[in-house]
Amino acid sequence: MFLLSVALACLLGACATNRVEENVDLRLVDLQLEGITVLETSAVFSFRIQNRLSEPLTIEGGTHKIYLNLRYIGSGVSNETMTIPRLSEGIQTVKIRLSNLGMVKKVADVIASKRTTYRIESVIYAKDQGQSVHVNISRRGDLSLKGHPLPAAPHRAPLFK
Repeated sequence: MFLLSVALACLLGACATNRVEENVDLRLVDLQLEGITVLETSAVFSFRIQNRLSEPLTIEGGTHKIYLNLRYIGSGVSNETMTIPRLSEGIQTVKIRLSNLGMVKKVADVIASKRTTYRIESVIYAKDQGQSVHVNISRRGDLSLKGHPLPAAPHRAPLFK
């Protein structure tokens, strides 16, 4: 009897995960650089999460690996909790720290080109009918960056004279 209960619980959990996974979509919708310094820059990525379920879905955060023009840029996390109404969308922003000048240059080149291809590999942490579910999402697409000027680097005194 105990094994039957465990098997039933596992089956119900799998059904909840599949139900959510089939009805959640994620797209990269914006990319901006901020806080450019000599040693570190932040890239802010905005993701649109679409809830195709007929009831609200609570998102408890996510992890995202990001590739631009086939190059791995980095990964970021969000612990932002939001409830997306039924048949609706929400925006999750994730900040990624770029810690070397070569990486900052690659991202700046992508923004300057005004268009990029992207790939994201994400895990969305959600609550569905009181159960925690992990939704694995992998997406590819194109992102237009028209109207997004590069931020000006802050004026600083030279480090060496």
